[in-house]
Amino acid sequence: MTAVYIGDGVTSIGADTFEELSSLERIYIPEGVTSIGNYAFTNCSLLSSVVISEGVTGIGNYAFYGCSALSSVKIPDSVKSIGIYAFSRCISLTSAEIGENVTSIGKYAFYNCSALTSIEIPSSVTSIGQQTFRACSALTSAVLNEGITGIEQGAFYGCSSLKAVNIPKSVTSMGYAAFYHCSSLTEINVDSGNDSYKSVSGVVYDKSGDTLIYYPCGLSVFKMTDGVTSISSGAAGTNELLTDVDIPDGVSAIEKWAFELCTSLKSVSISSDVETIDSLAFDGDTEIVKISIDKEEDSVSGVPWGAVNAAVVWVG
Repeated sequence: MTAVYIGDGVTSIGADTFEELSSLERIYIPEGVTSIGNYAFTNCSLLSSVVISEGVTGIGNYAFYGCSALSSVKIPDSVKSIGIYAFSRCISLTSAEIGENVTSIGKYAFYNCSALTSIEIPSSVTSIGQQTFRACSALTSAVLNEGITGIEQGAFYGCSSLKAVNIPKSVTSMGYAAFYHCSSLTEINVDSGNDSYKSVSGVVYDKSGDTLIYYPCGLSVFKMTDGVTSISSGAAGTNELLTDVDIPDGVSAIEKWAFELCTSLKSVSISSDVETIDSLAFDGDTEIVKISIDKEEDSVSGVPWGAVNAAVVWVG
């Protein structure tokens, strides 16, 4: 069976209906169908053509998971929700057009769509779910429209071809590791009208400028604006270009995983203003050989703060 015709009167494609039907190549979902169930087309490995007509309101969890031959999909404006893992591991998917009325995109929805080159998130979507575009390694363009309020944990994790992203003024929260392992990313630009965040030279801070939020993984020299007092959790994590970091005067707190998995980092210098360093601030930074801190010995707890091979030198 290479093609399926869905007749008039069908309103729903049930869970598991065509799961692992390895010979299926084409499917046309007509008007009248309102829902595509969980696992409906999971692992249909030869499925290369899918037409989803207006009328479908929901695409279920894992609905097209593992459809490795699928090269494009157009999600109609009638769709309100895309389930978790819905298009995950569609490794040939180069184009995905998301309808203008989608409000919810589930976590891992496009995980490991490694051929996907661009995506536009419509203004109807309020939050980009956890790990939604993780490991979309060919993604070079991600357009986030006004209306999105949240970018959840790991949303663009491993999008190694993404060079720049613009954050609209509507965004009020950005989760931990949202841009981890985005090794080409040199700019995260926040709309000047955003009330929660701001950016300077592509680096993201909270609106007051007190806290470093994200330092893009594609930047090789660590430099912050004056006035920063705190480096947040995951702020510079997985930056594999940094070789040395100088924490300047004024910074009093370095939070958990702030510089985790910075695998080229060898030397860290910390000013006397630092009062707290989380015990995992440099977790996984096995190449650090020296951390120099301008404080009296053992005046900051948690040594060596995750950098297990580092010699800590107190110079206060």
